[in-house]
Amino acid sequence: MYTTESVPHVNQTVLGSPAGVWATVAQACLGTTTDEGTSAEGDITSWHDAQEFARLNSPGTGLARCHLIPNVLGGAGSKKDGLPNLVPCWQAGMNTGTPSMRTYEATA
Repeated sequence: MYTTESVPHVNQTVLGSPAGVWATVAQACLGTTTDEGTSAEGDITSWHDAQEFARLNSPGTGLARCHLIPNVLGGAGSKKDGLPNLVPCWQAGMNTGTPSMRTYEATA
């Protein structure tokens, strides 16, 4: 289950992130078996805005498309999957290093 929030056109100076929705809450029920989700890809809501924020405030910092419900637990990885499961996040600290989401996903 996802709840979403509308995101207006924010950054019109760099490629212009499209207006859209992004997930604000994601909830999943896990059973004894899970299907693997899909890899994070594509243009997600606020991606270009996040790139511009990083460029201005933290040059050289990597961004990632983060699953709210992890890929290894069946989380969708693109808009074409029909669910708003990806949000921009920092690569270091969120996706890499220990502890990070990768640490928890590896235990799934």
